[in-house]
This record gives sequence, C-alpha cells and structure tokens, in this order.
Amino acid sequence: MKATASFVTLVLCTFALCNAIDLPDNYKVYDYVVIGGGGAGCVMARRLSDDSSKTVLVLNYGQNTPCPICDNTTSQSNIGQGLFTVDGDDYFSTPQLFRTRSVREIRTGLPGGATRYYGGVAIPSSKGVFDTQWPAGYDYETVRPYMNKWQDHFCHYLDPNVTGINEADCLRYHGEKGGPMSLSPPSRGRDYDTAKDFFKATPEFNFNAVPDPYNPAFQHGDYAFPLTRFHNRANPYDINSTRTRDSTWTAFLPASLRNARRNLNFEWEAQARELVFLSDLNPIQRVLLGYSAISAGKPKAVGVAYLKDDAIKYVFARKQIVLSAGIEGTPKFLQLNGIGPADLLTANGIKVVANNPAVGQNLAVHQAVALSFQTKMPVPTSTNSNGDVINLIMTSPYNQGFPDMEVEVGFGIFVRSIDPTLTGLEEPYLTTPASPEGYFPFMSAIVTVTNPTFRGTVNITGPKYTSPSQVNYGWPSSAQDYAGSVDYQKMTWGFERVRGIFTGNNSFANKWVQSELSPGPSPLPDSVRDLFYSAQFQHSVYHLTGSASLGKATDLNGRVNGVSGLTICDNSLIPHPPNGNPSSTMMALCEIIAEKVKGHNLL
Repeated sequence: MKATASFVTLVLCTFALCNAIDLPDNYKVYDYVVIGGGGAGCVMARRLSDDSSKTVLVLNYGQNTPCPICDNTTSQSNIGQGLFTVDGDDYFSTPQLFRTRSVREIRTGLPGGATRYYGGVAIPSSKGVFDTQWPAGYDYETVRPYMNKWQDHFCHYLDPNVTGINEADCLRYHGEKGGPMSLSPPSRGRDYDTAKDFFKATPEFNFNAVPDPYNPAFQHGDYAFPLTRFHNRANPYDINSTRTRDSTWTAFLPASLRNARRNLNFEWEAQARELVFLSDLNPIQRVLLGYSAISAGKPKAVGVAYLKDDAIKYVFARKQIVLSAGIEGTPKFLQLNGIGPADLLTANGIKVVANNPAVGQNLAVHQAVALSFQTKMPVPTSTNSNGDVINLIMTSPYNQGFPDMEVEVGFGIFVRSIDPTLTGLEEPYLTTPASPEGYFPFMSAIVTVTNPTFRGTVNITGPKYTSPSQVNYGWPSSAQDYAGSVDYQKMTWGFERVRGIFTGNNSFANKWVQSELSPGPSPLPDSVRDLFYSAQFQHSVYHLTGSASLGKATDLNGRVNGVSGLTICDNSLIPHPPNGNPSSTMMALCEIIAEKVKGHNLL
C-alpha cells in the first residue's frame, strides 16, 4: 500500500496537485498516538491498549534507560534525593516576586515522568474541591470510582486494627484489590517514636489524627496523617517488608504487560514536532489513509511529524491523538502548531489554526515555604523507603469551603531552600555532626498554599522548538502587592500555626524542639522578616496544574477546542489545583479521559 501511495503521490505532484506533505514510504498508522510517555502518558497508553483490537503508539522524547535512584527507595538516604537526575531536562520560571528569583521545575524524558523522581507521595484532592471548583460532571461522586480504579491500597492487605480503615470504607474509598498503582503505608522506621509523639500531641494543637485522608468524613478542619506513598512491597501483608518505588511506568506499564501487548509500541528519543491536519494531505493520501473528505468544520488533526535519528518521520491516528506532554510541553506544542491565543501566535510569526485563548493560561502553582527547627537531640531521619513523614491539612480563615493549606513535616532533615535539599545536602548537614546512626538535630515543615488565587501562563517565545517557553507563575512583582495578597495572608497564617506546633506549649514541642532555625530570629520586625524570607525561598513544590484547563482550553471530554482529533490528558488539564500532590488527581482524570477517548473517532 505504501509503495502505491508514493507512486500516486508522485503522479499527483506532476500535475501540481500535491499539498505540503510528501509522505515517505515508512510512515506508520495506529488507532491512537500518545505524545509523551510521562506520568499521564503511561496511564493513557495502558488504558487505550486494553482493547487488543486497537493499536497504540507512544512517542517519548527520552530513552527507556534504567534509573535505579528513581525506582529503588531503599537507596534513598534523605527525603526527595534523586528528584533531579542526568535524565532530566529542567526548566526555570521567569523571575518571581520582588526578589526576582527564577524557580527550577523538573522535567524528564524517562518513561513515567516525574512519578519516578519524587518521593511517591499519594495525597487525594478533597471532595470540596471537586464539588465546588471543577466543571459540571466532575463532582466527587463522579470522580471517586476513577480515583479507586488506579489504586491497590494497603487497606486490602493489612488488618483494620493496623490501618484504622474498616472493610466497608476500604471498598468505598479504595475500590477493589489489584489496581495498577500500589499505595503503601509508612513502615515502623527509625523515626517511629518521634512520629508517635507527634500524633499523640495532635489534640494539643487542635488537629485530628485521621487514618484515611481519602475519606470525605475526615476532610474538614485541620487534620494529620502519615504520608502514604506509591511503593511496591515485597510482601503486601507485611508492613515492614522491602519496598521499591512505584510509578505510572512500572505500575500501569510493567515489563510483563509491555512484552505481552503486541498492539502497544514505543518510539524512544522521538520528539513530536508538528501536527498533520487533514487539509495537509492531498485527496489520494486521504483515501489511502482512510480519512473522509475535508468538511467545512474545524481543522482535523490526523497525524504527527516527529524527529528521530535526525530525520522527520510521520505517524497517523485512525481515532485520536492524545497529548500528554506536561505542564510546559503541552501548551508549547499546541502554540507552536497554531493552537492558542491568536495575538501570541501572530506576535511569534505562527499561522493561527485555531484561536484558543485558554491554551497556556490559568497556570496554578502551589506556593511553598519551609520552616526549620533545631531539636534538643538528634532525630531519626525520615526517608522515602520507610518512616513516618507526616502530612497536615489545614483550613485557613480564607478558605472556600474545603481545606486550603498543606504542611509536610519531616524529621531529621533541614529544609530552607527546597531545591538544594532535594539535590544534595545543605550547610547544616555538612557542619553538624550526626549521631553514629545518622540522626540529625533538625525538623522541617513545608508550608504550602494549595488553593492559590494567583494564576500564571506558559507561553512560547519564538516559532522554533529550540525557543524556550516563558513560564510565569503570576506572583505579584512588588512587595506591597504580595504582602497584601490573600495568598500571602494564608502563608503567614500557616507560619503561625506551624510555630504553634513546634515552639508552642505542647508535649511534642516540649520534648523535642529547642528553637526555630529558619527564618529564625532577626533584627527585622517579624512581619518584615517573614515577608522577605517567603519571597526569597518560595517554591512551587513541583505542584503545577492547569495550563490547558478542562472546560477552558478543551471541552469536558478533554478534546482541544477549535480542532478535532486531538485530546489532552496530563496535569495541564486539571482545571483547579487539588489540595496536595496532583498525581492522584491526574491519574483519576486520565482514567476518565481514556474512557471518553475510546468513544472518539477521526474517520
């Protein structure tokens, strides 16, 4: 067929009937083409290839190379270590706030994306976020079955006396046993006694210690729970068994499944460059590829031109192209292909295919600032493989009917600037002798605003793929505007709540905490000290969502507005930020979108 296509194309070209694309003989045709093999792309590839009669190709710009530090939690000596690796291709924000600091964001070409890099934190979005902030048709009860679908939760394996979750609630909020992604409880690591003291003291600082943050009955006020993680346990019935980190690559697409599915293929080191629209094909090419004639409706995306081995190759989708290129990659790809705000595209010399003002807009960032404390004795270090890193969910006076603050507590670690702590050891570790067991006299609490009012953008800066995107969080550029913002008022309220826990009059603080290290004492007034400290060390905590939002850049099925044949699912599609790490929410959303995509048809 392909040889015939080339011959007919040559004949048509002779009569000046060719369009721009002269297809080579080695083009490929699949039912679905997924652009991006990261956290979301793996979910989409798995679900679209569940039907053995449908073929799926994943284009991933990185290699399928092993990453032991990403996948083996037993090698982690400090929380977050290995977040950045040689496989990364990180980018930076524009200068933010009045201290004009660029914030580093992670991106990786490894399959599974960032789900392989961080500590595998599993935090659900609250019922209130879905019910009040998401579009119609995405309320909590609608999303909940898909939140359950991806889980293989530890409550199915461990006794309710251990988990605190009864059988009925386990089935309601965690579905059936055997979902792709394993959720593992904290093991009784070295920091168990410290964590136990913390939880015993929670009533003293007006927190409710809850067994299951996925249960809406607990999603109100201020509550605490040990962080669950995406970890596989060698023996799921043993809370202390050896663990390895799970990701959407290892969970949704394990080697056994990839080897068994003949209908699922990957192109590695393949960078998607251009969309091919139906109008780009001449009549004979349309017939040979099985597409109907051009209608007067929206432009129809039918294929992708991608760069591999220094050559442009083509792949076509019979049913749908799925874009899962991430917070920065998805809007950049759309904008470079003429889908985005018309004024932005025109200013960068790009022909407007579809004026979609929401592409690259509505970027939401969880603002995070860490406080650290000196302890009275060396503290066992919380790790990624075990231990009891504690999460606090808080409801500020500025809330909109659901919790809007998150605090991640780590023992034996010093966090000030989030980047250095995750890439290496900060000065206190190098200058403070550790105990023989490796304990350090520190505790840290990362205070995060999870319902920010600020919104930013991801916009191209030129017509070439080598031109970087401009990632702007939308944080105010003046000290006065920032200090007067609702988001900063939330942050300072969170600071005081955390200080009340760690330096207040309660049994935990009295036993463990000596003083505040950072920001710590200062000759400046407390309000000025906190303002400048927040501006200097604020980070996104890698929780970015919404740069191609559901119901704005797309319809409610995830289909890109202004064109047909193109669907999005990744963190960019999340329409309102969840109150925690977005991975759990992203997987549930992609489970929904995958079902909807199966009903789409290009032909």
